[in-house]
Amino acid sequence: DTHVKMACGDKRAAFRGAILDPELTLTQPARVTALTGLDAMEHQILRPMGEPRSHFAINCASVGCPPLLSEVYAPETIDNQLYDATRAIHADGRYVQVEMVTEVVQLTKLYAWYEGDFTQVAGSPLAFAAEYRPELARGNWSIRWLDSSMASLLRLSRVTRSR
Repeated sequence: DTHVKMACGDKRAAFRGAILDPELTLTQPARVTALTGLDAMEHQILRPMGEPRSHFAINCASVGCPPLLSEVYAPETIDNQLYDATRAIHADGRYVQVEMVTEVVQLTKLYAWYEGDFTQVAGSPLAFAAEYRPELARGNWSIRWLDSSMASLLRLSRVTRSR
């Protein structure tokens, strides 16, 4: 009744597949088509490829997700593009914060949401993050999840820009 899109975290409610037929979207508003198309491509094409760096580059385009690249992904450049996007996210305080004294790392919730993807490639989300933040490879780190609400991200964005 509220017409507000809300997330459902129950894995039993997750889609098992998607129909990637553009003709079925002709009657939807363009924005809905674009966002649901990105989500369908992420889950039905990109995730099965086993490349967790895609979560930092090609995503749902929501406020909590990293920014979309403004160039085309091409076979000859995609490895470098994914590396650059992943490196940039790990250097951005909106997505990764490292507290050296307390050995607490705060990671984007992308790591929690797609934990299996990162674990499959690197053994754990922390091990994957350590590939881009080498200081995480040593010590006894605790993980906390960063608040990915719009208010929190906008607040962090203002702090980052003012530095």
